[in-house]
Amino acid sequence: MLAKPDGGRLREGPQWAYEYKLDGYRAAMRIAADGTTVLTSRNGLDLTAEFAELTGVLTAALRGRAAVLDGEVVVYNEAGQIDFGLLQQRRARFTQDRVNLFAEATDDHQCIHTDPERARTGPFGGTIAHGYLTLALAPKFLYETVEIEVLQAGVNYGLNKVRFPAPVPVGSAVRARVRLLDARERAGGVEATFGITVEVPDSDRPVCVAEAVVLYR
Repeated sequence: MLAKPDGGRLREGPQWAYEYKLDGYRAAMRIAADGTTVLTSRNGLDLTAEFAELTGVLTAALRGRAAVLDGEVVVYNEAGQIDFGLLQQRRARFTQDRVNLFAEATDDHQCIHTDPERARTGPFGGTIAHGYLTLALAPKFLYETVEIEVLQAGVNYGLNKVRFPAPVPVGSAVRARVRLLDARERAGGVEATFGITVEVPDSDRPVCVAEAVVLYR
């Protein structure tokens, strides 16, 4: 979502209230009277374990009262600014275990992916993630960045083009930039094409550039 000036069009007055859209993950926090906290995404996915440091932060302030909070999980950078890229990197780190699981699922056990000892003397100086593992995160990146108000289902329709300009060293975290390239009506829904550019911090080249097509109904 790209923010832009409203040009003075927003109405003012005591009967109007506005919610700021921050650059983070929309989430609901449910706190029971005993302090038990559950954090869920807007689609009902349990995020409690992933953001465990947020559980219990309001228990003392609530003094035994239950509460439900609706907001966004955000990360601040060193400049004190909300940084969605840092939040993505937290969730998208390629560990060796993660790469090995993908190798098992796809039967692609090349040593450059799964054998750190042999890969150390190879062309990349260590193991790298499969390009298709990076590509497989496209739905995740779309989910994190695209918000649709009324939706029954979203179906991956295909890819127009894919390139892997640079490798992803195991241990790296990735982030993505998403742009809406096209949207057109189809029977019963909308066909949307998104440009997805996946990057590794401090790299001059992206690690994946793709156009993903999704059908929304």
